[in-house]
Amino acid sequence: MNTTDSNKSKKASKVINAGYNSLGLRKNPFSGQILPSNHPTIPPYGPIRQKVENFIDTFLQNQASRGLVFIGDYGTGKTYHLRWMKSQFDEHPNVNVHTIYLETPGLEPYDLVRGILNEIGEEQIAKGIWNLLQHEITKEIKTNGQEEYLGQFAYEIEVKPKGRSVRKYNLGQSQMQFKADYFGRITDDDLLDHRKFLAAFDKTGRLSREKLRDHYQRVLFGIHEPAVTNNVAVARELASICFYSGAPALNSWESLVIPGAGSPKAFPPQGEPAFLQSVVRVLVKSGVEYLVLFLDEFEKVPLLQTMTEREAKRYLDTFRMLIDKNWHELPFAWVLGSNEDAWAWIEKENRALPQRIITRVTLPRADDPKLAYYIIRGFLNEARLPDSKLSSDDSIFPFPDNLLDLIPLALRRTPRDLVKLCDVILEEAVQERHPKAPVSEQTIATVVESFSLE
Repeated sequence: MNTTDSNKSKKASKVINAGYNSLGLRKNPFSGQILPSNHPTIPPYGPIRQKVENFIDTFLQNQASRGLVFIGDYGTGKTYHLRWMKSQFDEHPNVNVHTIYLETPGLEPYDLVRGILNEIGEEQIAKGIWNLLQHEITKEIKTNGQEEYLGQFAYEIEVKPKGRSVRKYNLGQSQMQFKADYFGRITDDDLLDHRKFLAAFDKTGRLSREKLRDHYQRVLFGIHEPAVTNNVAVARELASICFYSGAPALNSWESLVIPGAGSPKAFPPQGEPAFLQSVVRVLVKSGVEYLVLFLDEFEKVPLLQTMTEREAKRYLDTFRMLIDKNWHELPFAWVLGSNEDAWAWIEKENRALPQRIITRVTLPRADDPKLAYYIIRGFLNEARLPDSKLSSDDSIFPFPDNLLDLIPLALRRTPRDLVKLCDVILEEAVQERHPKAPVSEQTIATVVESFSLE
């Protein structure tokens, strides 16, 4: 962009800002709100907010697992309410709540569990597992000494280093001679972080991470009570998450096998919640006090156009098992977003799942004038000039008081429709040569006509 173009752009920006200022606003608060923010700032409408806050308070105070579902059509604000509720847990000052948010639950149990694991994150899982292993590693080093401890993880090859200080170690079928510092050293500082430990462990290139993983999977398998898992294959995969970056356990279930099943056999659907349960136990041992799972667009699950009825039922059964297993580990809340038709199908075909949903919140349409004005005021108050004399907290200024009378019901049925319409009306008003407040009825009529023609 050359200097002339840059100056033109600055002038245009000043004109637009002056237009908003003349309406008592810093900016257009409705712009970009079609897709909800990750951190919504406007609380839900009165009755909805009361139900949500009662759910949160009861969950935290009683430490009792429970579920909530938001029921609403497209555009009624399911995502907005889910994200607002998540922010309340994330910003709670007194408790350690771990929240997991999935924008879509997928169409396979595999998708659901993989999504949850990825949201928790490899790094957090690895840190949690390291917290369990750190004490055991420290104890072994102090008991056996550095050389003896590290020697057990050496590759089984025969080497003959030069030097005076040599010792012999039995490594399976071969004998190894090495200097006293041949395997390197692990410092107290290295033991504070699994990444530092692995960097020191790998420094000489003579030690095997596979042996390290196999040695410590037993700690996860049952030394610490209650055990993280009673399945040796799961313990092996958990140890891999700590000792390998990009461990396949977070992305693939095919490598997991059922011990004692004869030939290798992949985990059945019932194994997926069990693996996640072991990860939840790791979080609990790391200090997490509450777990909250948010699932948006849960209406996609019963869409039988993309899933057979059998597949949908299997998916819902997996989700129910996931709930049942994890609410015994710590206070666990699950919050869903769905629509009326999908939830009616779930209630008919899988009664066990709706029985685990204590609170049902039906989201109203914006054709309720009280809700519509609440939404408009909320957004406007976010952008009002601090010294503006043109507005008050309970007004919809710079819109005229009869705004809803000027908009056909068909154009403002949902909050999403209403926000989109208000966005365009403000933009149209600002584009006028001399923006006036309140916004004129003619400006509103022009926008309404353009929407009606779409």
